[in-house]
Amino acid sequence: MELTVEQRLEKRLKKQNGLLAVIGVTFWSCPIIVLWGAIYSVKPTLAGLMIPLSAALMALVVRSHGRGLSGSFKALTYQSFLLLVLTAMLFGFAIAGPVHMVVVLVLLLGGIAIAGFMHRKPLNPEEAQLYFRLTAIEESPLAQATINQWFLMLPLGLVGEVISCFIGVVILALLGLYQVH
Repeated sequence: MELTVEQRLEKRLKKQNGLLAVIGVTFWSCPIIVLWGAIYSVKPTLAGLMIPLSAALMALVVRSHGRGLSGSFKALTYQSFLLLVLTAMLFGFAIAGPVHMVVVLVLLLGGIAIAGFMHRKPLNPEEAQLYFRLTAIEESPLAQATINQWFLMLPLGLVGEVISCFIGVVILALLGLYQVH
């Protein structure tokens, strides 16, 4: 028995879970930071490639753990990516040596584009129209579930990722891959 478009979309809406996306972001931020620091300590010239790679990894994490369709999942992807880049830049292992700011900006914008592109599986035109009707016009309870709301996902994601990035930097310091000054 083939599912109708509405049934397929309702099934996808039931599967989305903002808290699982937050847990995924929190869990995977630490290994990504450790990987970034390890790459920088082994081959500093390749560390800049981690900017778009971390965007792709964060998009895949949010996509696989949260299975979200709403904009709050995309905002969580962008937030987590930008926090990873900020952490790497603050601790000095984002990019090696003096690099022109335009190169950093291009890598950052490329990462944002990759994160947006890889964020979710696209909806076909019928599903997109139905999704718009369910979320914007009818305000379906499936689309408005509390665990998928931005005011819960983004602050929890921020706190979890800050803690996870801090643990990642501590691990780098303990392994001797990052020198604390």
